[in-house]
Amino acid sequence: MKPKDFQLATANRIFELFKNGQNRILLSDEVGLGKTIVAKTVIELLSKWLRKKHKKQFRVVYICSNANIANQNARALGIDNAIDVSESRLSMQHLRLSQGSGRNKEFELLIPLTPSTSFSMKGGYGNKNERALLFVLLRTLPEFKNRTNELNSFMKVEKIKRWKDLVNYYERAVEDCDKNGSNYLNKVKSYLTKTLKKKPNNDIIPSILKVFQQGPKSYNNKDSKGLINRIRKIFAEFSLQGLKPDLVIMDEFQRFGELVGKTTKSVSDSETNMLVKKFVKNRKMRILLLSATPYKQYNTLAELSEENVEKSYEDFFFLMNYLHPGKEFDQFKSTWLEFSKSLIRVDLSSLEKNKKKAEDELYKVMCRTERKNIEIIDDSKVVEVPINVADILSYNQLKLILDKSYMKDLKKKVKNRAYSYKVPVEYIKSCPFILSYADNYELKKHLFEVSFKKKENELLDVVKKERQYILTKSNVENYKQLETNNARFEYLKNLLFNKTHTERLLWVPASHPYYKNVGGVFDDNKDFSKILIFSSYEVVPRMLATLLSYENERRLKKQIGSFAGKKGAKHLQNKYERDIIKFVSPKLASFYKPKKYYGKNLAYVKAEVCTKVGECLKKVAKKFGLALNGKASAKGIYELLYLIDEKNPSNLPKIKAIPKNAEEVLTNIAIASPASCFYRIFKSGTISDLEKEKSPEQYALKCAQEFITMFSRRENAAALYNEYNKKNKPYYSLILDYCVKGNLQAVLDEYAFMLSSEGDQLQKDFIEGFFGGDSFFNIDACVGVGKKSIRTRVRMRTHYALSYAKATQANDEVKRNINVQKVFNSPFRPFVLASTSIGQEGLDFHKYARKIMHWNLPANPVEMEQREGRINRYMNLSIRRNISHMYEGVYSWEEMLKKAAKKYQGHDCEMVPYWYLPPKMIADMEKKRLPIEKIERIVAMYPMSRDCAQYERLMQVLSLYRLTIGQCDQEELIDQLKGKLSKKEIDKLIMNLSPIRKLSKRQIDQLIRNWRHIRNNGEIH
Repeated sequence: MKPKDFQLATANRIFELFKNGQNRILLSDEVGLGKTIVAKTVIELLSKWLRKKHKKQFRVVYICSNANIANQNARALGIDNAIDVSESRLSMQHLRLSQGSGRNKEFELLIPLTPSTSFSMKGGYGNKNERALLFVLLRTLPEFKNRTNELNSFMKVEKIKRWKDLVNYYERAVEDCDKNGSNYLNKVKSYLTKTLKKKPNNDIIPSILKVFQQGPKSYNNKDSKGLINRIRKIFAEFSLQGLKPDLVIMDEFQRFGELVGKTTKSVSDSETNMLVKKFVKNRKMRILLLSATPYKQYNTLAELSEENVEKSYEDFFFLMNYLHPGKEFDQFKSTWLEFSKSLIRVDLSSLEKNKKKAEDELYKVMCRTERKNIEIIDDSKVVEVPINVADILSYNQLKLILDKSYMKDLKKKVKNRAYSYKVPVEYIKSCPFILSYADNYELKKHLFEVSFKKKENELLDVVKKERQYILTKSNVENYKQLETNNARFEYLKNLLFNKTHTERLLWVPASHPYYKNVGGVFDDNKDFSKILIFSSYEVVPRMLATLLSYENERRLKKQIGSFAGKKGAKHLQNKYERDIIKFVSPKLASFYKPKKYYGKNLAYVKAEVCTKVGECLKKVAKKFGLALNGKASAKGIYELLYLIDEKNPSNLPKIKAIPKNAEEVLTNIAIASPASCFYRIFKSGTISDLEKEKSPEQYALKCAQEFITMFSRRENAAALYNEYNKKNKPYYSLILDYCVKGNLQAVLDEYAFMLSSEGDQLQKDFIEGFFGGDSFFNIDACVGVGKKSIRTRVRMRTHYALSYAKATQANDEVKRNINVQKVFNSPFRPFVLASTSIGQEGLDFHKYARKIMHWNLPANPVEMEQREGRINRYMNLSIRRNISHMYEGVYSWEEMLKKAAKKYQGHDCEMVPYWYLPPKMIADMEKKRLPIEKIERIVAMYPMSRDCAQYERLMQVLSLYRLTIGQCDQEELIDQLKGKLSKKEIDKLIMNLSPIRKLSKRQIDQLIRNWRHIRNNGEIH
């Protein structure tokens, strides 16, 4: 994607600063404004400049906080020659660096690093890939010449499947690398020989040989693993020697402050220290820091009290010291303190002048662009939710349980653990069935593992008698309506499931449907959106994922049959039914042209296409001597499809008659079968020369094969049966009709437009967006046996809603999180994603969600902005829906956006219409009485609770906190400023660090012309 004008202006400013010797720069654009696109443009400018200066290779190190963000952004940085994130461990980089710098090297090389995979060596001994590579290299040393088998077992550590295959893979990789002119093996041997002879590493080889003498039983002990860890560290240092980056990009760098020298603990003996030396102490290295929240921008007095430091003030000056070289920091600090004095006194005569000086000093090292303050948030769903007696009693009843726990602990003489005997009000408000879900919470651990350890049925009997704080297995198995006694959950449930039957939706309705008046669930839910939910508690996402998915199934229970946790028979098992839906028929696909029939009623479209299908069938019947009105069957339709396109002409099916339902089925196939839709997309798209061996039919078939797995899932089949209420009709025909009414072509075209990829990559992106396979959580439940209750587990499926979990880099949760993010950014289920702060920074969730729910309110306004910034991003769903409503008569997304920009951009930058819509456009839509779909902020507050006051406080602070950045006692200062400054005065005093807003229209036009010249000619002046 080419940069917009404001992104180009920022990238150009950063490039000029780098050229002029300012080597540390902060890019702090507001969340959602495309910092990655700016970074990509900086890379392009630097690359062309360094190539002109005859640089042999341009290396970019990209450091980010986790593998999810690395996978999301690495491709977006625009360097095709990139080391895979899964092989980004620092101890392995030397091989990848040598592979990329031999005879066949490409000019640009991207090296991603993530803290837990690339840097982490604490007490670990690496993964199997690392150890396989290190074994291949270590065995070249003379000390291990005759000890290869022992070294192999030592480095293998444990039983590993296909270890030998891994070793062979790295043997070939090392050989190929060495042949590429990099002299790799000699460099490794030379480095190891020197390093292993000097202190502190001269004991490593003797220690390994000693382990060999002790035998295989000692290979897996703590000392042996420690030796492997030390070897990893040696190879990590070797990687760092060869890294030599031309640009280091640190994304969301505040998450690993040690790398910018911010640490209070010693890192002298860690891998982090290697990077600190490399990146912190070297003032000559170009470093671009990316973060919308580079320092804690606002602190409440309570937070300052807890931390016992003026953290906002401290963070700000630390970062400024890092960015400003030497004496320049003293100049900055002096200027800033003068500005602070003026602000505290609210002395408007000196405030504007001192603010301008402080702004100029900041602009030397920092760029920040923000949206204009446009009202895009609809807060009508910030409400007090109705509560009943059960909601209130739940608090007292849990207190009763904890009192019993206290008495039992006293008898056992257990030391007083006061926190266990206080009723956590926020837990009760946040999570129904707390004892089912709070697995890692002290409350649950204490009750089950201390108080009621031996006779937990006593606890369960109390729970069952007083209130169900734990799920009852029989209720779940029989799809009973669960009495949650939780007003917040009930409010969300009623928002999601209502009279419009959203449980029957399998995808978000198209923002720009190609035909109208389809009837049914898609017409009833035109404004449907996914919901992103943030909670302060880890217990909430899992609860929401299971209970909302359960509620979805409960509403379809007649069609599903058995309960949530059990595996049921899959649908679409008939081979011919599957083959019909995935059959790619170019002939039938040509009968429906979306642009030609755009804006018509579905009945008209069907009649037109049906006429073409009828003519086609007459020709086929005549050519192959077929009778009409044959028996309706899936096999007959499938064989007929082969005759229509004459596929495999040497072996055509021996069909005798055209099935009587052929016209209806083939019409639906032509308009919206998954195969036809994908075929039209790939036929109209760009396919590179390397990809031309694959035809549009092949791409479409692969996508359709994956897509139809959606219809084999029983909860999805139940949605269709519920919608049509026709069990006697073949399932495949329901699917085809559902795809037609669901405007599937428009849905997939919109999705492809948002993916902005083509060929192989588009196929891959499509497939990753189809959520397949069952996901379960094992949840604690209660079951009655005789007069007693016992604890058990019930498996609950998640599909309608999912949780975005906290994950370490070394387990399957990382891959799951990446997949969850991709499917939530597709139009297909899940429709709800619940997360904690793990999903709050750096990730996109905006493509199909315009609703965000704050399950618990954040502590300060910055967190509120971070959360809402996940869906308030480039071309978010709200933007697309409103553009589509305004330009309903225009067919393509490109043309609609072009018209909106021409009419409403005016003197504004290209944030309009891609990031926000100006008031004039909204006013025009109101005049025309068009539907306006804003980003919905949902907050379900308990009456008379502190939630109400907290929300009001957040809203008040939102308008003023930017004035107090880098100041002491921010909360007190905001209270002081309230009422003293008008909105106009506040706007004047906000720092302008946006390059685009410092340029004239003429300068912007010149900038764009220069960029086109660079792009077209590859030259930079």
